[in-house]
Amino acid sequence: MALRELGLPLETIGDLLTGEPKLADLLADHLVHVDRQLATIRAVRRRLATMLAAVHAVGPPSSADLLVLMGEVTKMDEIMKRYFTEEQLTALTQRHEQLGEDAAARVQAEWPQLIAKVQAELDAGTDPGAPAVQALARRWMELLDFYHGGDTGLRDSMYRMQAENSEMIERQYGGPTPEQIGFIRRANAVSAS
Repeated sequence: MALRELGLPLETIGDLLTGEPKLADLLADHLVHVDRQLATIRAVRRRLATMLAAVHAVGPPSSADLLVLMGEVTKMDEIMKRYFTEEQLTALTQRHEQLGEDAAARVQAEWPQLIAKVQAELDAGTDPGAPAVQALARRWMELLDFYHGGDTGLRDSMYRMQAENSEMIERQYGGPTPEQIGFIRRANAVSAS
């Protein structure tokens, strides 16, 4: 019964009771199977969370919009898999769960506002050392930290994904643009000196 509760099929349990295969081998194989299932479930969860955030941001989509949204989420999921290891994706999911849906929704909603403020300062030609820009740069870094939590590997993967997909991210999500990121980097360099 204990083996059945672990999800082992009855046929496998029957084989085990006759002495083949060895328990350690069987458990190791089953653990690999469960890990694959978890990875699949996490991928589905990421897609659902992304779709939910998009629905919250723009309101209920029409049927046609829903199909486009599903295609975009699937494409973004494929991009994420190219830049993040399974462990990093799991860490992102766990961090999201720990911080809660409300906090994640607030951060997701704040990005477009922050990007617009940064663009306004860029358009105005504001110096990166100006107090207003320094405040925007601090908040920018806080929002990024929400996702990577100080994990430098995760942060570097995020930066690489954004840099190599900046046009698509700008088109579908409104930015940030390479110019905005450069502006924030200059502001951070000023505050670090």
